[in-house]
Amino acid sequence: EIEDFIGTAYYNYVLHLIEEKDFSKALWVINYVKDEKPRYYKPLIELTDHLIFAWGKSEIAKGNYESIPSIIEAGMSINKKSAYTAGINLLVELSKAFISKKEYRKIISYHKWFVGLFPEGKEGRQNLGYYYNLWGIELMNSNYLEESVKVFEEGIADLPENNVLKQNCSIAYAKLSQILYERKDFENSVTSINRAIELHSSKQLDTIRRNIYLAWVKHLAFSEEDFKKAKEVSQKALQIYPNDVELKRVYDYVSKK
Repeated sequence: EIEDFIGTAYYNYVLHLIEEKDFSKALWVINYVKDEKPRYYKPLIELTDHLIFAWGKSEIAKGNYESIPSIIEAGMSINKKSAYTAGINLLVELSKAFISKKEYRKIISYHKWFVGLFPEGKEGRQNLGYYYNLWGIELMNSNYLEESVKVFEEGIADLPENNVLKQNCSIAYAKLSQILYERKDFENSVTSINRAIELHSSKQLDTIRRNIYLAWVKHLAFSEEDFKKAKEVSQKALQIYPNDVELKRVYDYVSKK
């Protein structure tokens, strides 16, 4: 039938334009059919994700990274679902270029923009969480612990439902707490371990906190002879561990000074 022939002709023409990398014209043809020849429009929708991905990948190959958002937005003028699918895949390709340069901030920036554009998209949020975790873990494994917890905390603020971020952030805080403990910076060590427990509670972390408190009180009492501060710290510790025999013993000792 003539109608089927015309529809096939439009489809093949758009496909040809994509293969020739005349992406802007392919987009124009699809939007023209959408507005002026709607009876032939539906089959063209399935070409949208192919168009957007091919277009974006071509720009990435040229190093034109900043053009990716406008390409994805252009796809939304045809079909939001197709633009979302193509956008997910495009941002993965874009991230590969930035990972090789360790430019995680740019990766996060693009993914946060995408999540803002498609807030209901599950995959978009998952990918944002993945790159936050990747960045934070790399910093943690390189012993940049303060930077690591900042990245994880930013990720948690953006994705409060992401339990993997919380668990990894807890690990980073626990490692930071240990470093501070070794420096005898007991106050900040306790602050860090408290946040670690808040994020991902465990018996092991609870035991570590108890030991930090005990070491802190002993340091204040026996090294600095600051019995007033030692009493205050031991009181705080006993609020958490009221039945701890050793903490009680130290508290009794400093209370008499």
